[in-house]
Amino acid sequence: MSRRLGGIPVCRTAVTALTVLTATGRVAAQTDTPIPSAAAIQLGALSLSPSIAIRDIGIDSNVFNDTAEPKEDFTLTVRPELQASVGLGSARLTGTGGGNFVYYQRYKNEQSTDGRLSGRFEMRSARLAPFATASRSRSRERMGFEIDARARRLDIDLSAGTDFEVTGVTALTAFVRRTTLAYDSGERFAGVDLAGELNRRSESAGVGAKFAVTPLTTISATVELQRDRFEGSSLRDADILRVGPAVEFGTAAAITGRVSVGYREFRPLHAGLPRHRGFVASAATTIAVLERTLFDVRANRDVVYSLDATSPYYLATGGGLTVTHRLAGPVDVIGIGAWQRLRYQTLGGSPLDGRTETTTTGGGGAGLRLTPNLRFALTYDLTTRNSSEPGDRHFDRRRILGAFNYGL
Repeated sequence: MSRRLGGIPVCRTAVTALTVLTATGRVAAQTDTPIPSAAAIQLGALSLSPSIAIRDIGIDSNVFNDTAEPKEDFTLTVRPELQASVGLGSARLTGTGGGNFVYYQRYKNEQSTDGRLSGRFEMRSARLAPFATASRSRSRERMGFEIDARARRLDIDLSAGTDFEVTGVTALTAFVRRTTLAYDSGERFAGVDLAGELNRRSESAGVGAKFAVTPLTTISATVELQRDRFEGSSLRDADILRVGPAVEFGTAAAITGRVSVGYREFRPLHAGLPRHRGFVASAATTIAVLERTLFDVRANRDVVYSLDATSPYYLATGGGLTVTHRLAGPVDVIGIGAWQRLRYQTLGGSPLDGRTETTTTGGGGAGLRLTPNLRFALTYDLTTRNSSEPGDRHFDRRRILGAFNYGL
């Protein structure tokens, strides 16, 4: 007999997820156009790197993060991606295109087809290295830690700048950036018009210095000024100062990714909102130990805009850790943990005097690597959110999910 966890029949769900994963592998092997290899495909100066992930295959016990009447459903997400790079003399153009195809068996209105495109153009001369980047994403993925609705939005990010080499290991840098967030008209959550409250444009400029500690490690320090302006209301308009160092690790190092810490002064223009000054940080790194264990580390601390007009922003602090350990041969064991706390700022109140919300996630699972580019995984996790105020912000969610990754 199947044991149930919060309404999820564990044995049946595990079999379902593994059946889908195995079936996916068979279909891929039999199709007339097989999934390309993860190795880059070289076409003259053009390099192509395709990949595909079929993830989140399984049961979500609380699709809407509902407090009173959680809804359960079977879901899966297909994520194809293609990276391309071409050399043009002293210049290089790189681009990435991909999407998400999100399926729900029962709640069809939660399904979506998302797309994203990004590119980077860079040149290198004797000392100057100018660059420009652009990205565009249209999706219904949940944004941030507050909005539980899968609301469609458009994100655009444009930037340009240059590095100026001073010595063989030191360079000065300068950049400008513009980002746009635009929810579709009619998208709502908790009775709030998301476009009217949160649509905005951010413009920033910064200068700094970079120092190559090793061929695989770079330390940078920057000063950045930013102005955020909202389309529908000036309540959340703010000017921001950021100062701080960051460390970037190359892809061939035992530690990869980026870690930044520093100081941020958040200056709301509305007289009823106090300034926030303090420590901020972000981290997205992977640490490999003895070629057997991977630590995937995520951390954040920063001010985030809230949809609540009575509490226009909050301080988000938290992080997550996923540990993958090769147990024997191609078999991995996986551990998952995450924690996030939101401290809200009320309009007209003292600093961060509003409600507090805490979300915790824990779980684990196992993975099976069949080839260097082909991996299966099955995980279970439990997420709980609690609020310091009564209402509908509390929820529990259990998920047992499979994943199929090829070319990643």
